[in-house]
Amino acid sequence: MCWAAIPPRITAGAASAPPPRPITIPFVLFAFLAGVTRKVGFAAGVLILAQRQAALVAKQAACLDALCEGRFRLGVGVGWNEIEFQGLGMDFHTRGKRSEEQVRFMQALWAEPHVTFKGEFHQLDDGGINPRPKSGRVPIWFGGHAEATFRRTAKYGDGFMPLAYPAGDEALKAFDKLRGHDPRRRARSRLGGAGSLGVARHRQRRTTGGASSASGRRPA
Repeated sequence: MCWAAIPPRITAGAASAPPPRPITIPFVLFAFLAGVTRKVGFAAGVLILAQRQAALVAKQAACLDALCEGRFRLGVGVGWNEIEFQGLGMDFHTRGKRSEEQVRFMQALWAEPHVTFKGEFHQLDDGGINPRPKSGRVPIWFGGHAEATFRRTAKYGDGFMPLAYPAGDEALKAFDKLRGHDPRRRARSRLGGAGSLGVARHRQRRTTGGASSASGRRPA
């Protein structure tokens, strides 16, 4: 598994701080690597979804899914650095509920060729993306440690990236908390890549709330 992760924050002016490493955009890096690999899996750990347009991320992820033949999982988080949101012209204070709606919107776009979606932040009247993932989905893993993250993971996610918890008892406690938000399903714990623990589960395809399929115009 190849991970694209944010490097540790370096305090400005620190005498012993190494020069900052370049942070490559995951979709660009993984598209290149997909062309020179056949078995390696790819995971963004994590993409700050609320800094981006949901439909564009959905299409980028779908294109990457096609290029790597289903070896990609999309890790998403809400972010913490307000200056990044300022530079991108995005609202920092609504990032949590926006990213939750973005996930539902993207899942709808991946699942059906024609989608009508009416949310608080996203509106679409019989539109879609092309290509879509062959399976009708791209696995979404949530990263973070806030209570809302556990709730979103259990409700909408395919996995959990406990970025704040090293492998051990604290991570296991986080898994228990996650299961507490999803008592109807049995989660399966496993050790993930890059020293992280992941929680994965298999489930039936379901309809995304707030979206419905429709016929009509051809997807762009």
